[in-house]
Amino acid sequence: MNKNIIRLAAIAALAVGAQAGTIQKSGVAPTGWDFTPPPAGISGAGGFNYTVDVPQVTAGDIPFGSFLIGVSYVIEIGTYASGNLVGTDPGYTITWFLNSGFQVAGPTGTSPVYNPPTGLANGGIQGFNAPQTPYVTTPDLETSGTLVDTANLGVYQGAGNVTFTFTGSAQSGVLGQVGSVGQNQPGVFQGARVTVTYSYSDVPEPSTYAAGAVLLAGAGFIARRRMQKA
Repeated sequence: MNKNIIRLAAIAALAVGAQAGTIQKSGVAPTGWDFTPPPAGISGAGGFNYTVDVPQVTAGDIPFGSFLIGVSYVIEIGTYASGNLVGTDPGYTITWFLNSGFQVAGPTGTSPVYNPPTGLANGGIQGFNAPQTPYVTTPDLETSGTLVDTANLGVYQGAGNVTFTFTGSAQSGVLGQVGSVGQNQPGVFQGARVTVTYSYSDVPEPSTYAAGAVLLAGAGFIARRRMQKA
């Protein structure tokens, strides 16, 4: 068989031979936040209001002939408290937690809103002996389940980012034998990571089928010409 025919047939097969799979991308705020012992994080003074940017999926990320069919993501939130203990009480207990109504929202018009659990289950309790200036608690980590987005997938495609917005507030306190008298209100800090999983299809788009058909037609035309010349 003519080599050109073989080459065109191979290209046509590639055009209709799409693949299936997933691609993961993530973003964090602040830069470098990895939930290891602080200091790191975003201060909650006056409430939290910050964003996490995750790269979109680009045309080059997805194999030729495939297209985006689904998006899901997991949200990780880390919190910790810091302050000064200046009393003489041998044992103070630091508490911190997110207030009710804390929300994480994805790109407008696409993602479901995530409401992390509130109360001490989404914060922590840690003891310290005074004086300590400053003290820093061990971070507490909250991880969401997998959130599936079935809305406008076009928002997730491009060469930029998709933005997740974190808004809310937190509370903290100091407990001890002499209460919180003389102690500073603990500051609450937070950081977050969003990991997005992009799923692409193993069924080519109609335009890909058309491209394959054109290539196959070309291969057939060459074959007929060769036969007529023989």
